[in-house]
Amino acid sequence: MLPTSPRAAAPIVRAVAVSEFPSVSTEPVTVLTLGAFELFHVGHVRLLQRAAALGDRLIVGISADAYLRQTKGREPLQSEAERLEIVRSCRYVDDAFVNGLGPITETEIAAHGADVLALGDDWQGRYDHLSRVCRVVYLQRTPEVSTTWLREKLRFE
Repeated sequence: MLPTSPRAAAPIVRAVAVSEFPSVSTEPVTVLTLGAFELFHVGHVRLLQRAAALGDRLIVGISADAYLRQTKGREPLQSEAERLEIVRSCRYVDDAFVNGLGPITETEIAAHGADVLALGDDWQGRYDHLSRVCRVVYLQRTPEVSTTWLREKLRFE
């Protein structure tokens, strides 16, 4: 029943032009994430799951063995080929590649067609400069597990 009093609230109806709605892209959204993915664990799974939820396609860059030697000063426990195979087998991942030496660049983001760069929040702020070419998102890490923690645990058991 419609209100009869002039002071009673009337239904609000307004014609809206299509141009007032933000444009919605029909193009699939490609998400890129990076990591060493050594001793693959539940924290990695959760990162990949969260990253995949940001788009339609997830591409993962695996740190090269040479990069891990250079930055961590040790041999990786698993080779880049093994880590690549493990990550590719994860249901959230559409494609994976071995990432070369150094941080990801605008050129590499463009080469992979990434619309979103998703990283763990331990990298907070370090890749903000790439927001010129894609959306940069820092995802919460799984606090109870890390590769460093696993390495230490294995060393003492």
